[in-house]
Amino acid sequence: MAQVSQAERLRDGDDSLRARRLRQRMALAQRLFDPLPAPLRPGRWQEEVLWKALRWGGAGLILAVLLKR
Repeated sequence: MAQVSQAERLRDGDDSLRARRLRQRMALAQRLFDPLPAPLRPGRWQEEVLWKALRWGGAGLILAVLLKR
């Protein structure tokens, strides 16, 4: 919240390093909150299940087996 209030107080012509970094952080936060573009959104439930199985069936499964020992 403090970052937002600082960004609101920035002047348009402020080109200082602090202002640029603050603008970069605000742009990154905005991209994180924006929805995914259509090609990256899961379309069907089968695709979502496939990707979850690949994610947890690979490294996740190996990690679980190692942690269980």
